Amino acid sequence: MNNGGRTASAKTIGSLIMHRYDGVKEGPKANDIIQIMRMEHGCEISKSLAWDAREYAISLVRGIPEQNFGKISKYLHMLKEANP
Repeated sequence: MNNGGRTASAKTIGSLIMHRYDGVKEGPKANDIIQIMRMEHGCEISKSLAWDAREYAISLVRGIPEQNFGKISKYLHMLKEANP
């Protein structure tokens, strides 16, 4: 967000838009985020900032794949314990 020379971070923008990725397959693309920020917040952002914000929002909602993959072995162990 550019307001008098100040720019919001991808994390700030991602936090504002993360609800748009909850429960949907894709969610807004970078150009959509640019439009959202322009219409709802009156701010201009670059495409690269929009892309970074998108990636951050998705990671907040869905988690990071590498971290989730590491949980599989724990989940399988719990299943075996619950169902001998």
